[in-house]
Amino acid sequence: MNRRVFAPVLILILSSLACNFIMRPFLPPTPGPVAPPERGGDPYRFTPIPPPTGAPPSQVTPTPVQKTSPDIDPDDLAHPDRPQLSGEVRVVDTPHFRIHYTESGRDQVPPRDDNNNSIPDYVEQVAEALEYSWEVQINQLGWPAPPPDRGIGGDDRYDVYLEDLYDDGTAGYADGGYRETIVGDNPNTPGVVEEAASYSFISLDNDFAENDEWGTPGVSALDAMRVTAAHEFNHAIQYGFDALEPANWLWESTATWMESIVYDQINDGDYYLESVFRSPDICQIAEGGEERIEDEGHWYGMWIFIRYLSEQYGNDVVRAIWERAAFEDGYAALEPALIEAGTDLDQVFQGFAIALLTRDFEKGAAYPLVRLEGAVSAGERFEPESGVQQMAADFVQVYGQGPVAVRLDGLDDAVLVALRVGEGQAEVYPLQDGQVAVDASRYTHLYLIVLNLERVEQEYACRTTDYAVTVSPASQTDVPAQSLYVPNFRPPFLELFFEQE
Repeated sequence: MNRRVFAPVLILILSSLACNFIMRPFLPPTPGPVAPPERGGDPYRFTPIPPPTGAPPSQVTPTPVQKTSPDIDPDDLAHPDRPQLSGEVRVVDTPHFRIHYTESGRDQVPPRDDNNNSIPDYVEQVAEALEYSWEVQINQLGWPAPPPDRGIGGDDRYDVYLEDLYDDGTAGYADGGYRETIVGDNPNTPGVVEEAASYSFISLDNDFAENDEWGTPGVSALDAMRVTAAHEFNHAIQYGFDALEPANWLWESTATWMESIVYDQINDGDYYLESVFRSPDICQIAEGGEERIEDEGHWYGMWIFIRYLSEQYGNDVVRAIWERAAFEDGYAALEPALIEAGTDLDQVFQGFAIALLTRDFEKGAAYPLVRLEGAVSAGERFEPESGVQQMAADFVQVYGQGPVAVRLDGLDDAVLVALRVGEGQAEVYPLQDGQVAVDASRYTHLYLIVLNLERVEQEYACRTTDYAVTVSPASQTDVPAQSLYVPNFRPPFLELFFEQE
């Protein structure tokens, strides 16, 4: 699973008031095996991660580390399927990790050692980040430890390798899911017998020095390392549930969400939110970047959906989804976990779409505005140039004076969200038999959220469903089903898309 260095491209956002230029990353494809490959095939799941925003160093008590004797038997450390470092291999052991590094050659770590303990400071900082990730993800959140690797790397601690990755456009990866690494049951989940748990290892960049060139000005290289460690360690845990889980979007959205839980102050996942807020109408499971520049990184941007789940139903629901993923795939794992939490996927996705419009998240005031598909006034009919794909939504602004009736043709699910800007209030009107009536004079803004709640399991099956919206005068109005306080709402605007060449 890789973090990538990004080649910027230009996107032009047009509105009546602004012309903005946004730099977007180039993201490589992210293969995820559906059957365990043999060694020599695709070695790992790609996990491109953006450079994080600036944040203060994590306040973590340093973890005691031990430098293994230089005369350790190299045969205990070497393995043909593990990274081969450029110089003599040294290791540092923490309670849960063995960190492999070298002090010479291309992969050498920075030599600085301020505390004069013969362990490079960078290696100690990696050790702190990894142990802190373990503390949060396993001890605090209750996720199971990854399966042991049968002593590869010298013992059963989880192996982490520091090598020069960033020059090749990678900041880190997690590797597992092969026939020879799949152990079946994860011994760290008492009472549960997995079928395709796999041991794995992590590789991180040896210094993150290139982050100063490629990252946002003022961003600490250590911040990039910390969130990379948290992200990749969550992948290691996921391998312990089901190395063959085919829902790539679930792998990446969950691991990116976990960054925000482990290092809440860094907020690096915000970089990917544009892919969801500006392309809310593509399949939830879509990788993005094939037809539009705007939706590149969509798998990772969908961490905001996982964030919505955790804010509404608690962090445990995310772990419950992965516990189900040990035996079910994709939405078949998601839906029963949501039912156990007292809801269902249709209800959740409708709420999520409303949250995108209103930015109703804990940190929503800093998030992008959702993209409008179009607008329609009383007496008009609106048909978008492209409809909406499965498990996705379109947002259409409605204009009118007095009572208006809004009708949807082509799709069955939608809600009308009526807002009073300045008061931070919103009222939600569900459509009945494809239509709803509301007094437009009571509100400053009306938005129809068009929902496609059809499930799809494979990205090749994603398809667009067309629809039409008609607005006409009404003689009576409906009663809202829900009232919301939405202090983060700001009116969205129409934007043009840039297609991939």
